[in-house]
Amino acid sequence: MRWRPFDQALDDLTEGDLNRLIDEDIREGLFVEYKSEFANDKVQRAIASFANTYGGTLIAGMTADDEHPKELVGVPVEHELEMRVVQLVRSSIAPIPAFAVRAVLLNNNRAAVVVEVPESSQTPHIWMPKGQILVRTPAGSEPVGINDRESLDRLFRRGERGRSWARGSAASFQKAYQASAEQVARVRVIPAVDNGLGLHGVIHRQSFFESIATTTRRFPWLSMVRPPEASTDPSFIEARWISSFSDGDYWTRVYVTGEVEQGWEVSQVDAGFETAQRMLEPGLPMIREILEDLVGHRGDVILAVANRWPDAAGDSFQTVQLTEEAVSVGMFDDPEYLSYVLRQLRRHVGRYVFEPEPES
Repeated sequence: MRWRPFDQALDDLTEGDLNRLIDEDIREGLFVEYKSEFANDKVQRAIASFANTYGGTLIAGMTADDEHPKELVGVPVEHELEMRVVQLVRSSIAPIPAFAVRAVLLNNNRAAVVVEVPESSQTPHIWMPKGQILVRTPAGSEPVGINDRESLDRLFRRGERGRSWARGSAASFQKAYQASAEQVARVRVIPAVDNGLGLHGVIHRQSFFESIATTTRRFPWLSMVRPPEASTDPSFIEARWISSFSDGDYWTRVYVTGEVEQGWEVSQVDAGFETAQRMLEPGLPMIREILEDLVGHRGDVILAVANRWPDAAGDSFQTVQLTEEAVSVGMFDDPEYLSYVLRQLRRHVGRYVFEPEPES
């Protein structure tokens, strides 16, 4: 990846790797920016501009002279220094771009903060303090002029590719669900990134399995049936659990595309409403944690919700489905249920909740 000046993975970086940038004279420009101090606005601007252009790496704690790196001085070590970067991005850039951050401890008892930002397919990202769309140039981070229609159109078209792919994935999810006879409540969150996140080399690692198990084990009303494992379908891994208040299984799936799904088997007659409520309450924050902390996606998402459970007669199904365009209701037309679903989605996923069209 041309926007990375390192051969090593971010988690494996050392002080020696950072000093090698000086030895090899890796200059600032389109893909790299050095900052001697950790200045909030400059960090925000660099991350937004990298995401809107070709991606790049920001290193705070490195001095530079005329774009040449000079000395690795570090910044003061603070409590949760990496989380400070996360909070800065969340509070200042919309939509939140994908990025990864690591504080590398130095021998001088300070730290270098390395932030890697891939090229985004969710553009444009707006730097909120000034309402600017920033792009990367050889001279640094520059705002796109309000009259630069060509650049603005290019950014909007690039962002639409990711959203279009996610909408198509949501539609496929709905179509497959409608064709099945499953009695389940399901929520799937789909990153709006063209062709997905490409996690083929990530989700099947043992460390990723363990992280999924640790994340889901914190919910005391679940007891593990089996640890996360690769399914017969290599496109996802799954952790499956038994609920303490339901005789159906509960699962968490993470797909190679970055999609995260929570599902719950519904085996009791007329138990679907209560089951869906209890699944949504813990399920959505769990999905967000998996997406942000384990998968590293902090940008646009599209949601698909589908539930089906047996009615009292046992011979038909009730369905509620939510996509970007609208909520479609099957035989179970319960305004209270729809209201509950939308409240929970809005609470946990914010502006990426898609409301039904008002009735005429």
